[in-house]
Amino acid sequence: MVYHSRWKRHIGWILLALLVAILSLFIWAYQKPEHFIGFLLNASPTAAAQKLYLGEDQQDGKAVTWDNWMQAPFNRLAFRQVAHFLNTVPVSRGNSPTSPLEQVSLKEIKRIDTLELPNNLSLDSILKGTDTDAFIALKDGKVLVEQYFNGQRPESKHIMMSVTKSFTGIITEMMILEGLLAETELIGDVVPELQGTAFADATIRNALDMEVSMVFDETYDDPNSDISRFIYASGLMPWPRGQAEFDSLYDFLASLRKLDAHGHEFQYTTATTEVLGWVITKRGGKPFQQQFEERLFRRIGAEYNAYFAADTQNVAVAGGGLNVTLRDMARLVLLVANDGFWNGQQIVPKAIIQKIKQGGDPSHFPDFLGETASYKSQWYVDASQGTLRALGINGQEVFIDAASGIVIVQQSSHPDAVGLYSLLSWALQDAFASTYSQTHSSE
Repeated sequence: MVYHSRWKRHIGWILLALLVAILSLFIWAYQKPEHFIGFLLNASPTAAAQKLYLGEDQQDGKAVTWDNWMQAPFNRLAFRQVAHFLNTVPVSRGNSPTSPLEQVSLKEIKRIDTLELPNNLSLDSILKGTDTDAFIALKDGKVLVEQYFNGQRPESKHIMMSVTKSFTGIITEMMILEGLLAETELIGDVVPELQGTAFADATIRNALDMEVSMVFDETYDDPNSDISRFIYASGLMPWPRGQAEFDSLYDFLASLRKLDAHGHEFQYTTATTEVLGWVITKRGGKPFQQQFEERLFRRIGAEYNAYFAADTQNVAVAGGGLNVTLRDMARLVLLVANDGFWNGQQIVPKAIIQKIKQGGDPSHFPDFLGETASYKSQWYVDASQGTLRALGINGQEVFIDAASGIVIVQQSSHPDAVGLYSLLSWALQDAFASTYSQTHSSE
């Protein structure tokens, strides 16, 4: 009896120790999730390794088509070949010289080796483990590191998904400053076709800050969700057979209904940005992509032309349709990082960028990016940290850190639209900012 009693006590202590260990692990994972998910890195095979191909379907399960290009594993090839499947509208770089992206000093490059990354992971392992296709980090406008994976090349035009939204926001802000729009103006007055919809009594500011309340389900893996219906209506994927509800993106937008009062709570919906694209087209008197080209792209000294995915009516997808090379995306981001000044000219008024950097109301915004984070004019902002982010599904990332002068662009083809893998990308961004803020402040 004494023998069994002792063993019961031992087992009890062992179980208690295991419980404490498990509880400690969960607390650690909650406080430092980027370290926890470092164990979950699992790079997808490259497009070449999977023998994915474009062209006529050979019935071997490897053809990338209009039906499957947004899904894994086919997105590994498709995200840099969007024009092969979709209707698109062009964005010209113009005839101006390409603006140079110079290299930093060798001393600065060597500091990459001192990055404090989760679980002592290497930069290369994080990039490959998050299915990165291309990555560039710059300090004070000069290139620290530029890498390509999965068959992507410097001339490849990669879809940026919802990173597109942030530049739609900038164009809207430019039109407000020019007096073409007013923040308090009702969308239904600018776009009469939207009278009687969720957007009719929403203001331009409500739309810019994603505070339009509507009935909308943004679940990407549900084929019947509103975001899926948006994807079909905008031509990004074909309607399931016999289910076509709308002929165009605009028809879909006019179907959405109001849920609650606007202006009180963050509600992320891609449809809201598409409405801003419609507003820009109406008030600017030109198609959205043409205004993007004239106001921004032609002026940054881009190296290659770009394009937008578009619906059957050639309406550009203003909330997620930009396809652009890595370095030209970096030029667009540097324009923002430099308070609207790039390529020897003030392209965007400084007041607009400063307004965005001040951020919105953190109480309206969920705290997944931090308690002081907010959303302003289609940008994720942490004014207390001096950071701006633009985010797109499947791992499209833009990061600007004022204190360190760090700018990062990451183009990816992760199998999941959203997931914990983003925490590793954010940890990587923070590591660059932390490492290089020391040199920035001493210069």
